[in-house]
Amino acid sequence: MSVSDQGDLAVRTGFIGLDVEACRRLTAFWPTVEPQLPAIIDGFYQHVTSVPQLKQLVGDQIPA
Repeated sequence: MSVSDQGDLAVRTGFIGLDVEACRRLTAFWPTVEPQLPAIIDGFYQHVTSVPQLKQLVGDQIPA
């Protein structure tokens, strides 16, 4: 990761309120989450598209 990438990451994590400890915990938790991502994303889109107004907003932008 370059210095500018690290600075950008710091700005983005700061914006959403993630401190160093939260980032450390998320990094440690990532190996648990990563294998489940396809199911998590599918569940998210199933939930979002169950609401007609949101389904219309999402349209055909659901990843295949």
